[in-house]
Amino acid sequence: NSVKSDSKKNDKTKNKDKNTRKKRGFSSILNTITRPIIDMMSKYSVEQEDIVGLDITPKNVRVAQLNNIKNKWILEKLAYKFVEIPAGVPDDKRAEIYIEQIKEALVSGKISTINAAVSLPVSSAIIKVVQAPLMTEDEMNRAIEHESLWQNLVQLQEELDSYSIFYQVISRNSKTNTMDILFVASKVADVKSQVNLVKQAGLNPIIVDVRCFSLRNALDLIRDQKATSQNKPVALLELGPEENYLLIMRSETPHITDVFINTQDKQNLDSKSNQNVHSIAERYAMQVKQAFAAYENKYKTDPVNDLYIVSSIQSIDKFVEALQKKLRKYSIKIFDPLNKITIPENLQKKIQAETNPSVFTSVIGLATRKLDVFGYYKFVTGVKNINLLPNRDIVRKSKRTEIFSKLGFIGVTAIALFFIITSSFSFFSQMKKAKKNLVDYSTLEQNVNTNKTKLAKINTQIRNIESKIKIGDKINSNQKLSYQVLAHINKSYPKGIILNSLNYDGDKKIVIKGLAKADQNILDFISNLKKGDIVKNAIVKSMTKTKQDEKNPSNLKNFIIDTIINPQKLKKSKGV
Repeated sequence: NSVKSDSKKNDKTKNKDKNTRKKRGFSSILNTITRPIIDMMSKYSVEQEDIVGLDITPKNVRVAQLNNIKNKWILEKLAYKFVEIPAGVPDDKRAEIYIEQIKEALVSGKISTINAAVSLPVSSAIIKVVQAPLMTEDEMNRAIEHESLWQNLVQLQEELDSYSIFYQVISRNSKTNTMDILFVASKVADVKSQVNLVKQAGLNPIIVDVRCFSLRNALDLIRDQKATSQNKPVALLELGPEENYLLIMRSETPHITDVFINTQDKQNLDSKSNQNVHSIAERYAMQVKQAFAAYENKYKTDPVNDLYIVSSIQSIDKFVEALQKKLRKYSIKIFDPLNKITIPENLQKKIQAETNPSVFTSVIGLATRKLDVFGYYKFVTGVKNINLLPNRDIVRKSKRTEIFSKLGFIGVTAIALFFIITSSFSFFSQMKKAKKNLVDYSTLEQNVNTNKTKLAKINTQIRNIESKIKIGDKINSNQKLSYQVLAHINKSYPKGIILNSLNYDGDKKIVIKGLAKADQNILDFISNLKKGDIVKNAIVKSMTKTKQDEKNPSNLKNFIIDTIINPQKLKKSKGV
């Protein structure tokens, strides 16, 4: 009996493995088909999108706008303002000062774009690369929905709801059956505070990044994008009175180490006297060496050779020289994010006014960001699309609708132009034939009787073409109605509903078929459908339980809903 039971278990395990392989194979085929379409749509959305980068630090506000033409970045607009806040000023007054300085910077830079990408300090974020068992995207979504994934993988100090979370699978290993996930989180209160500040300055924040990743995006502008170069680790060290950390990047995997610096050292670094610069450099060098050694031992990579310095301190040259003497085996440079960017003459003076070019790193990195409307970056990278905006899904959905509307208008216009051109070509070709027949009038006069018949046929054809054009002018499109109905249905179905098919009878009735977790989900769906004036009535035609098996482990319910479109709405739409 034990042998039989073991064989049955083995058979079940084999069947599960086969089903898993089939699902992964289907998913792979689907990705191969859809990825070029997503790529095309993403590129179109990026081309249509203007974003201004906004870098807010305790002492400065910087705004920048870039344009990418044939993979060449051009700095179109740039402005910055110094922020001076007297000691003892309350938080609300501090916010007012920042808002005013942001407004002045936007006016000074002649920036009219309202969509903005902003960043949070590294100290306000939790950034980890965690290892998890290999899961499909569906399995991950279920685990996140039940709040079990992050509780098991990440130890958070407070409740999960108090954080805004972004995650991205950055690598999968089928041999070890594991995957690496980039986990980024920040307190919702911190994110909302930054977002509200930006909104009050007249901008619309659609991307909230973390400062270290905005620096990494700027690094991409000057770094060789070949796979061999990307596989070599490179480090960014940000130091100063506010931010002190070391970011090591290899491929798309980030590694962040905090660098400790005491208050006295911060003050000495920020002062023009550069007091004790060599002793400060020695303390930094010791921590950098330890971080590099720990990174190389953990990830078994090539040694780090290049170290870029980013700092808000203007007189950073002497410190970098001192640090280079302590770290002779590394190539240390002050990071210049504008090195490979085309800068117009009218902005040259603004750039040269800053003795330390690395102060522009964060704002330039933010200005390269684009909203990931169609999820394209899921297939590309984990650190280029970080967005901690709490309502980012709503923003993306709104942008998608806007893009689809534009594409729909372009499609209708193209069809109309094609019809007009085709009709015109047919008409003029017939006219050309008629003119040919009338060239030799003397010959036509001799054969008048014969040609009368031909001419009558030609005139008949012309009248037929003209009548077709008149009929075409009277035809009205119901595309707007169809779009409104589909948009209403898309907006109406709640969580727990899966739509399988929509059948339209061409008149007033749409039959909706799908699956639901519970009866309440169906009732909510019907209630949502009846809202507004597009749907006159929605009735459940049938609701049956499906058989629970491997294909339907959740025991969902089949349902059919008859939906009646409002006739008055139909009449109005026909007049469009």
